[in-house]
Amino acid sequence: MRKLTLSVVVAGLVFANTIDSSNGNFFVIKENGSLYSWGDSNYYGDLGTGDTGYKKIPTKIDDKNINSEIIDIGVGGDHSLVLTKDGKVYSWGHNGHGQLGIGNTDNQSTPIEVNTTNISSSITQISAGDYHSLALAKDGKLYGWGYNGYGQLGIGNTDTQYNPVEVNTTNITSDIVQISAGAYHILALTKDGKLYAWGYNEDGELGIGNTDDKYIPTEVNTTNISSKIIKVVGAGYHSILLTENGEVWTTGHNDYGQLGTGDTNNRTKFTKIKLDKKIINIEGGYRNTILTAEDGFIYRMGDGYNDYHIPTKAPINIYPFKEVINNKKLIKKYNLK
Repeated sequence: MRKLTLSVVVAGLVFANTIDSSNGNFFVIKENGSLYSWGDSNYYGDLGTGDTGYKKIPTKIDDKNINSEIIDIGVGGDHSLVLTKDGKVYSWGHNGHGQLGIGNTDNQSTPIEVNTTNISSSITQISAGDYHSLALAKDGKLYGWGYNGYGQLGIGNTDTQYNPVEVNTTNITSDIVQISAGAYHILALTKDGKLYAWGYNEDGELGIGNTDDKYIPTEVNTTNISSKIIKVVGAGYHSILLTENGEVWTTGHNDYGQLGTGDTNNRTKFTKIKLDKKIINIEGGYRNTILTAEDGFIYRMGDGYNDYHIPTKAPINIYPFKEVINNKKLIKKYNLK
């Protein structure tokens, strides 16, 4: 994806920050399910506030069309999705490729409900790529919509879809427990610990040992990974895995050292990062990777003020950061209470 997505739960708030190299948008879901945004990338109505102007402070999103509590957000290139407690999905922002799932290509500056005519049950997970979107239903079926030039919708062809269509999951033998969209590729983790990938693969981001695009979910060979995979992240053009014992494995594009392998060579198979720390969370952006260690420190690899080719400790520890965010004066200043 073009933008980095980070999620942190602090003082009852879920923070989802989207940052790119030149500007940034930020989204905050409050404990009560209300949604705030701010930033300077709002050309297509990206912020969901009903206009296209910049926002320097948190501004409540126009949620008049949303009838239930918001529980999750997925941020793509210039569009966003939210999932509500009743299993519905809403979208807004850029819609040039049908990524909003509303049957047309009209941009939206406020949340609009995704067309669920083809969806058989309530939605439990969402994820957004650059110009496509993904949703996992309660009955285990997976749906995609938007741009499909590399087969990232997993329907066996490259036809763009303006409404949700069911992903071909014939090759998937167990229930999907997690989905993650990269710029133009998808990762899915199943209950039995298997990993599937499809879509764009020119840089090896699918981790299947070659650079062939895949139009339907394809199982990734993870026999070299001894510990159970517990989280997957489809980043820009690279992919990241976290295992139960705190190991991190990466594959794909590495021009900026975002794989943390000590060089800038792409990988077509998942490679273990050498780090003498137990990692508890992973996130990925367009050209970078962020790791959270058990001791609370953040490690970064890839594009920044300097390119980091190996995990490098950032000058921040999330535990004192939580205390700062918990400051009631800051919450009051930004009208978040």
